Amino acid sequence: MRYEPTGLDSGTLSIAGRPGCRLRPIIVGALGVHTWGMVQLAIRCHPCVPVSAGELEGWLERLVDGLRAEAGHGTVRLSRLMQSAPSAELDVGWLIELELPEGDPMLAGAWLPDAVRDMRLLGLQPTLLTAGGALTNGRAA
Repeated sequence: MRYEPTGLDSGTLSIAGRPGCRLRPIIVGALGVHTWGMVQLAIRCHPCVPVSAGELEGWLERLVDGLRAEAGHGTVRLSRLMQSAPSAELDVGWLIELELPEGDPMLAGAWLPDAVRDMRLLGLQPTLLTAGGALTNGRAA
């Protein structure tokens, strides 16, 4: 890797003769960082029946593990949502976040409606969130 200053952009690097790497960080504009063709969605899951949080979380972890195996170049995360109270921390649900390349076969598959249906059967109240707003079971709310 060698540094080669060029005209207006003196922060360009050449790696094995291939220009395009930058020394300067990418500046976030008014519209944010470009996601380079990634589809982002999240499923917020709130328990609505008295079922053990451990059982629900175990099921969600298995779901996320399966999604990660299928995602390939995508990102899948599971987070526990908690709310602070004066006397304790309260579990209020989970958030499953997915970031998948546009055209990924997972986006066209039946896993999403099936997963939302199973979440409801287990006693969760799932809400599908996308960059454009909230969706319910794959349809606009």
